[in-house]
Amino acid sequence: MKKLLLNLILVHFAAALFAQGSGSIAFLGFQTNAPDGFAFVNLQVLAPNTVINFTDNGWDGSALFANENTLTWTSPATNLPAGSVMYIYNSLADEGILDGPGTVSGALPNISASGDQLLAYTGSSAAPTFVAAISNTNFLAVCNAAGAPVNNSTCLPSTLEIGQTAQNPINNDVPTTNMFFNIGSFTGTPDELIAALMNNSNWTSSNDINVAGAGQWPGWNFNVNPPAPASVSIVSGNLDILEGAAASTITINLSAPAFGTQTLSVNISGNITSADVETNPAGSSNAIPISIPSGATSVTFTLSALADGITEGSETGTLTLSNLSSGLVVGSPSNISVEINEPSDVSIVTFQDAVIQLNETDGASSFNLLFEPATNSEQSVTFSLSYSANLTNTDFVLYPEQTQTFTVTIPAGVSDFSFDFLSAEDNLVEADETLTISIISTSSALIIGTQQSVEVTILENDQELLPQQLFINEVQASNVNDVQVFSGIHSDWIEIYNASNQAVDLAGLYLSDDENDPYKFQFPVGFSETIVPANGFILAWADDSTEAGPMHLNFKISSSGEKIGIYGMANQAVILDTITVPALLDDESFGLLTDGGDARVLFLASTTTPGLSNLQSGILETSASSGILLFPVPASESLTCVNNQNSSCEIEIFSVSGVKISGLNLQGNQTSTVNTSILSSGVYFLVSRSESSIVRTPFVVQH
Repeated sequence: MKKLLLNLILVHFAAALFAQGSGSIAFLGFQTNAPDGFAFVNLQVLAPNTVINFTDNGWDGSALFANENTLTWTSPATNLPAGSVMYIYNSLADEGILDGPGTVSGALPNISASGDQLLAYTGSSAAPTFVAAISNTNFLAVCNAAGAPVNNSTCLPSTLEIGQTAQNPINNDVPTTNMFFNIGSFTGTPDELIAALMNNSNWTSSNDINVAGAGQWPGWNFNVNPPAPASVSIVSGNLDILEGAAASTITINLSAPAFGTQTLSVNISGNITSADVETNPAGSSNAIPISIPSGATSVTFTLSALADGITEGSETGTLTLSNLSSGLVVGSPSNISVEINEPSDVSIVTFQDAVIQLNETDGASSFNLLFEPATNSEQSVTFSLSYSANLTNTDFVLYPEQTQTFTVTIPAGVSDFSFDFLSAEDNLVEADETLTISIISTSSALIIGTQQSVEVTILENDQELLPQQLFINEVQASNVNDVQVFSGIHSDWIEIYNASNQAVDLAGLYLSDDENDPYKFQFPVGFSETIVPANGFILAWADDSTEAGPMHLNFKISSSGEKIGIYGMANQAVILDTITVPALLDDESFGLLTDGGDARVLFLASTTTPGLSNLQSGILETSASSGILLFPVPASESLTCVNNQNSSCEIEIFSVSGVKISGLNLQGNQTSTVNTSILSSGVYFLVSRSESSIVRTPFVVQH
């Protein structure tokens, strides 16, 4: 393999090292044909012994899966200048080999050419800080369900952004195995280099290792010049706040996007201390730590004054920018005056609780709005309601109001006000439902307090109602001449079998051809067509035409094969049944040998049973029409083959997966016996070849 040339012009930053964060490195090459490998460049000076982990594990939105591998790179014991290139590939002994500065441990031996990604992070796998990512296919739009890892695809961690810190040079659902940044020499700032790296036209990609494999990668030569530090300033003016009132938001602006992750402190001085205020992020020792993400042009923090119950008059102080990291310089203004006042002739209104949890069966409940001190005159409070996607007005009753925006009149002398809430039992299996009530405005003698909203969660309690005996019984992916959905119209179909002795309504359940998106289609509520009779069958039409009726899906089935699943919802997907359908020819189907059973078989054209028991399929029958008579069917210990033709033929027996099991020659009008006692129960194919024809006949072995 070609050794990369690392003749780099290394540029040292005069200032201190930048914090290791997103955008500190970027990928230069990605090879998934063995030997697997990748290359990356650091865009910032890295401190001695900086550790970066690279993994092809997927991300579920909150944690890394642990079903694949991780390789760890450690930078040299001295500062590593920006623009250094590291090329890492996997050896035949499944060890990571490094060409470039630093050391590696671990390996990435199984990067998939069928679509894969690398996630780079610092810290531990349990609490990763992601710094970069690359994929040789599209990142998933929806994260994989927790506990259901997918080897060759992942969603993107929310801290990374395509075109900034995540690279997708292919931008296609069809993976390309090898790719590299084809600009060998570059001089500019990190932002300019990032812009070039994120331009897909600057990448060469191919499934041919001789076109885009590591042997073709250039000896990258980068001269990375640090940008001028950004000037940082705080929004000017005086900040007047009341004890106990809602938090105020303060903005810090940068004159240019932050290069790398930057940090500073906001110091509190005067007769205000950290004990008088509450900040986000939380401060200590009269200093509020502020982190500015790479590329940010502004950042905010909040500050509120705590109600201490002590009459002390106004308190004054100053918020000052200090302790700036090396990518920042102090701009103007660099401070803001703060005055904390005690409430006078006003009441602070706040919700008593931030979160309330109820069960659907709890019925009537109440929660409180508090006024401190009690109102001295009639006042008004305006609220807004926001709902989770699965919550509707039929799930609850709220009194005094249930409109999206409403105003409540509060009499004089009131210190608390109650909302009455009634949850409804809907007997549907679904995710938890949430309603958020927020104070959005008040009359002049009221001040909104720190607890401005309450989130009411109706906990799911109907999971036991999920039907346990639903099966995907049969699937047809290319319906040309089979059953018609409408007169003259043939559509792909999925047959669902209800093995229970009670009718099952599919309403609220999900059907999907993508295990990464189990909620692709949801059966609607309120239609008799979605009811599967006891021990009965129903067809769902995969025609991407939901407007045609409640059993018409929003997707089609690929004739090249895919996985079909039926799912319930109880805060996460619950798998009721799945089936992996192989590639199918026109009018063939794939399904269960017996309704609701375990064995899966191919049904040839004209033997499919849409809406009927699979036991009625011609797969359990045979005739002499092909010139070959088989009996008994199902076979147990032996199968008798009769050649009714005058000419000889060659007979071979195959499994449903295409593995040849045995063969024999039959002369014209000859009979022979095949030993089936050694075969497992299931479906097999007998292929007879004569001078004039080749005939494939299915038969069943059943012990």
